[in-house]
Amino acid sequence: MSTIEEPYWTLGKASEYLKQEKGLNIPVVTLRTWFNALEKYKVHTLSRTEHKRERVLFQLEIDIVIFWHQQKELYGKNLSAEFMAKAVQKQFEGKLNYYDINQQTSNSSELVTIDRFIEKVNDEFDDRIELMKEEMRQYKEELLQEFENRTRLALPDPEVRKQEEAERAKEAAEKAKAEEEREKERQKEAELLIRSYQVDIHITEMRLKNELKREAEEEWAKDPAKIGFILKREDTAKKVQFINDYVDKHLPERMEKKFKE
Repeated sequence: MSTIEEPYWTLGKASEYLKQEKGLNIPVVTLRTWFNALEKYKVHTLSRTEHKRERVLFQLEIDIVIFWHQQKELYGKNLSAEFMAKAVQKQFEGKLNYYDINQQTSNSSELVTIDRFIEKVNDEFDDRIELMKEEMRQYKEELLQEFENRTRLALPDPEVRKQEEAERAKEAAEKAKAEEEREKERQKEAELLIRSYQVDIHITEMRLKNELKREAEEEWAKDPAKIGFILKREDTAKKVQFINDYVDKHLPERMEKKFKE
């Protein structure tokens, strides 16, 4: 697995990097689809950040994306995901790293459920940012088209036309700047929403754990053999293990139920 000291990109940043540095216009949705296929066919697994559980690309994954794109350009865009997964496996043999994210995350199913939820929120956030960028691009194109149309209808007097063109250019620039500011505000709102989701998850998890621990204490107390009904002694280690097992067993279901409310 790549080390954290290497430069790395989230899916959204990788899309921008590929466009700016490599001249490849590959949307975030496409990147996610490609790497989902590699995980599905057990070829390669993207690393996750420790806290936000965002999938990240190192230089190896950037090379994989470039290779995938080249194959599509050479042999057609209808190449199946399974075919491309095998092609990547052959091309990058000895460099790939696959592991089952469900098992790698934790032996406890509660963390798997939480990680999946966070990953889903991160993916939705990336999609929203991608959509806003596309809307901004279309808006700028519409402004440019409107400017060109109005320019063609300008008066024949060169001086008047020049002045009007300058005014229209200024107006278009102001509109574009205003829209850019609105986009930044939307991005800030989206980031705040993500942070709010993550805080809610943590708080909910803590509350449910405490609730389950109380339930486990009650279950433990119901069994005289466990609490030492005769000798009035109990095995503390077994009690702690019983409570932990009880929480691990019931937390995922409680979390899922809570977020469906």
